[in-house]
Amino acid sequence: MGYTNYIEIKKNINVKNITVKDIETEFTAAKQEIRQLIYFVQTQKKDIVLDYIYNPEYISFNGDERNGLDHETFYLHETYELFSKDFNFCKTARKPYDQVVVAAMCILKSHLYNVINIDSDGYSLNKYIDQEIHDGYNLYKEFKKYSINPFTLTLKQLFK
Repeated sequence: MGYTNYIEIKKNINVKNITVKDIETEFTAAKQEIRQLIYFVQTQKKDIVLDYIYNPEYISFNGDERNGLDHETFYLHETYELFSKDFNFCKTARKPYDQVVVAAMCILKSHLYNVINIDSDGYSLNKYIDQEIHDGYNLYKEFKKYSINPFTLTLKQLFK
């Protein structure tokens, strides 16, 4: 059984002094950090195999198809403008790449905190019920220790 992870654009962004250019800049920074996360996973996490081909415009990855560990592809548009016009979600099926999807969403939220919400029908503060979300959050925290910006948000801050 799987669950769906959602990224929702907030309808009313009520933050003073935030511009579209600021949002686009943070979106670009988030994409760069997600690429670093993917590299971290590919070089440090031998138990998680990703099907990922670098593209400078957008981000797209899935689980290991050769071993049946794929489900739906996580996709992040090339610009915030395109991203904001789409219904952004990724249905996963409790496979190892689920952690990377959740960690990528955490990075996106940390850059666009006042602009997006992330949610999952697999989310619960009870880690024994929804281990995959907690594993993804732990991957996010572990990756951030090696990141240029080691600041992390709490699980409650990340999920609405």
